[in-house]
Amino acid sequence: MPRSLATVLACLLLDTAANGATVCVNPGGTGGCFASVQGAVDAAASGDTITIAAGTYVENVLIDGKRLDIVGDDPTTTLIVENGCPFTGSTTLDITGQDPLLGPLQNNGGYTFTRVPGGGSPAIGAVDRERTCHNIDQFGAGRAPLPCDIGAIEAP
Repeated sequence: MPRSLATVLACLLLDTAANGATVCVNPGGTGGCFASVQGAVDAAASGDTITIAAGTYVENVLIDGKRLDIVGDDPTTTLIVENGCPFTGSTTLDITGQDPLLGPLQNNGGYTFTRVPGGGSPAIGAVDRERTCHNIDQFGAGRAPLPCDIGAIEAP
C-alpha cells in the first residue's frame, strides 16, 4: 500500500476513534437503530453521538457518567415524553404573548444546558396547585413548595 494512502487511512481511523461512534434511534428500531432513546444511551460509550429520528418517544431517559452528544431530527418532530406523565391537562395556565425573560442557553450546572428565568420572569412561581411540579429540577435540586416555576429548573 502506498505510504500516502496508509497515512490517510490511519488519520481516518484515528479521527473516528477520537470522535466516537454514532448510535441511531428511530421509532421502529429498524436499520440497526434502537427503538428507544434509553437503549441507545445504554449502548453508547462516552464521546459517542446519538441521532434521534422524528417521532414521539415515551420513556424516562437517564444519562449517568457519560458525555454524549444527542441530536434530534427537529425540535418540533422529535419528542421525548416522560414515561407515565403525558400532558393531559388544560392549557389555561400557559403563558402566551409575554417575554419569558430567560437567560442565555448555557451550562448552569446539571446534565444539559438550560435557560434560567431572570428576575421578573412570568415563569417564576407560575404553576399553581392545579398542576403538579416535579419534586426536583433538572439540576437535581429540590423544587420550592407550590407555586413552582415553569421549566426545567427553579430560578435561583
